[in-house]
Amino acid sequence: LDRALRAYAEASGGPLDLDLINYYCLAVLLRCLVATLVRQRNNPGQADEPVDRMTRLVAASLDTQRRTGRVADTLPA
Repeated sequence: LDRALRAYAEASGGPLDLDLINYYCLAVLLRCLVATLVRQRNNPGQADEPVDRMTRLVAASLDTQRRTGRVADTLPA
């Protein structure tokens, strides 16, 4: 991914906002998690592995967002 991002930055001629890229990655991962949950609910016999994997990916991305300050550490009261 780093190589692809560097190539894109070179081709575009401008710097990349990695925090913004991470934000949109989180948004896409959340959509994928919801789709995976819906698919599993509609097909109850499927394994939990895809949901577990997506949940771990979302958690890792969310941790990145918290470290950059784009997402609060806690939910509002």
